[in-house]
Amino acid sequence: MFRTTVMGTAMTMIATGVMAEAPPAQGGTLTVPIIAPTLTQDFNPFSNAQEDLVRGTMFEPLWVFNVMNREIVFRLAEGFDYDDDLTAMTIR
Repeated sequence: MFRTTVMGTAMTMIATGVMAEAPPAQGGTLTVPIIAPTLTQDFNPFSNAQEDLVRGTMFEPLWVFNVMNREIVFRLAEGFDYDDDLTAMTIR
């Protein structure tokens, strides 16, 4: 009974195309709205009100961490080293 159910489910998935989806289309234009009413009144890059605008879009970071493949992608920095006692970091 279990084997028949598993085979039936697999055949249904194949027949409906669940396993053979086409890749998403590439290219086009991405429009990102910036909703920050305080931008024109009191722009402060250290304020949390503009955090989405400032972080990674206006000021480039030293590095970013890619959570998908768990790698550091360096932007402005070329690397970093920790001291032996792990109390200081040297960014190069």
